[in-house]
This record gives sequence, C-alpha cells and structure tokens, in this order.
Amino acid sequence: MECTYSNEASSAQQYVAAESNGQLNFIQAGWMINMNLFGDARTWTFASWKGAKGAGCYNTQCKGFVQVAKDNPLSEPMEITDDSIIRFTIHQDKTSGNWWITQMFKDSSVSDMGYWPKELFNLIGDGAQMVGFSGMVSAPPNTPSPPMGNGNRPKYDDPYHSGFFNNLQIMGNDYSLDRADMFPLKRLVDSDQCYGLDYAGHDNPNVGVYSKYGGPRRKSMRCLGLHLIIRFPKFP
Repeated sequence: MECTYSNEASSAQQYVAAESNGQLNFIQAGWMINMNLFGDARTWTFASWKGAKGAGCYNTQCKGFVQVAKDNPLSEPMEITDDSIIRFTIHQDKTSGNWWITQMFKDSSVSDMGYWPKELFNLIGDGAQMVGFSGMVSAPPNTPSPPMGNGNRPKYDDPYHSGFFNNLQIMGNDYSLDRADMFPLKRLVDSDQCYGLDYAGHDNPNVGVYSKYGGPRRKSMRCLGLHLIIRFPKFP
C-alpha cells in the first residue's frame, strides 16, 4: 500500500480517550504513511496525544512524552512484509497515574517504550472514557482518498486479505485483561462505499477478538475513516 501524493496520509491506530464539555483528551499509537510528517513514503510507527488546553503533538515534536527504552524509539520506519504486525498496549500506571506505551514482539518479549505524564491531561486522570481501533486517511480537496490498510477490502472467508486488528483486549484498573467482545462495540464508518470494516468477534486464542478493515484508493469519493469504539458505563 502506498500514498502517491506528498500531502496525503493513511494510518491505523488504537487509542484511549475521554471527552467532556467540548474538550478532548486522547493518546493513540499505530502505523502511518505521511510524507509531510516523516519526509518519505515509508510506513512508520507513530503515536500522538492531546491533553489539557488543547496541547499535544505527534511523536516527540513537543514536550510531553518521556522516552525510556534506549533501543526502541516511539517512532521509526517499519519493515513491511506480508505478515507485518505491530502490537502496542496503552495503559495507565495505577501508582503514578502516568500513561505508558508498551510494544509486544512476536517472540513474546515486551518493551516499555516510555510514558506521558498524567499532568498533561485533564480528562483521563482516572482511566479512559473510551477505547477505539481505527483506520484514517486524509487528502487535499478534489484529490482521491488514498488506500487504507493494505489496500484491499475485507473478505468474509479470508481474515488476512485486508488489514486487520487482532487480539483486541481491554485492561482494567487491576491490570486484568478482558476480551473486547465483553463490552458493547460501536461501528462507525463515514461510508461503506469508501472502505470496509468487518467486526469478526472472537476466532481462536491466537487471533482473539479481531476486525478486518481497509480498501483501495477511492477516485470519486471523499473518504475519512472508520472506527470500532468501546464506551465504558461509568461515564455518561
């Protein structure tokens, strides 16, 4: 999958967020192709945040994120293969209140990459209001929307034909992990004619709860993205 124009972008990410009275806090992490941001057309891992008074940025473009892992930066180019997978957790430390990002690797090892101090936020000091998994695209006006995922729409009988999110889990206040299908999920798509989003539920222990998403470049439609969102009942 590739972006053709320098001012278009395509990404997939997971996020934690809360909103109240027109204010929004979020932390998200995933992969992105964005020539304006990264300076080339490669696929990069990335994270971004928005906190109190609208502060926030991508990666380390502003003060906020504290890098801890010396050999695993928050953003770096990915080596893309047919089975490329990245796995992150975004979780809040109960003692400090800081929000950590951890990367999990295929060999089951983990890397605590760093954290966003709790003081950056005014709405997610005690957990998140919602968790989401999304694909997003952007393009200048009057230009085609770029491909999403690997450029293929989901196929019913082939979970790996398109882009996918798998092993979707929610971490509780006691650090316990629950399958995402234990919570009500809401599907949001700007148009089913743009890109596909198929929530498949739980498959097996290796794949877990998963969803397939994506599609090719849309030449005649203005498209934005798609989301699977979980809202937690303790919030209005």
